[in-house]
Amino acid sequence: MLKSLVLSAVLVASASTAFALDRQTTNALRACHDYLWNSVPAFSKLPNAAISVYPGSTNGNVITVNWNVSWDQPNIRAAGNCTVIDENVEGFEDYTQ
Repeated sequence: MLKSLVLSAVLVASASTAFALDRQTTNALRACHDYLWNSVPAFSKLPNAAISVYPGSTNGNVITVNWNVSWDQPNIRAAGNCTVIDENVEGFEDYTQ
């Protein structure tokens, strides 16, 4: 029993650190989210919760952030990616356009 508890504790601890994001990635996610919310007219009137961002690939200071928008009233469904370089959105793609 104790062996099972120790193994579970180790797995939980390693899983939580495995999913931790570094500051550069976190800032890239924020930059993409804010770009979508503030600079894309179709999304600017939506609540913050309508926009989800996920880390994609990283190549040095270039981070690709995947995003999707899913909201009802108005019914909006979209997905794409942002290219973030040094915490600035340098590219934006909407797969649904």
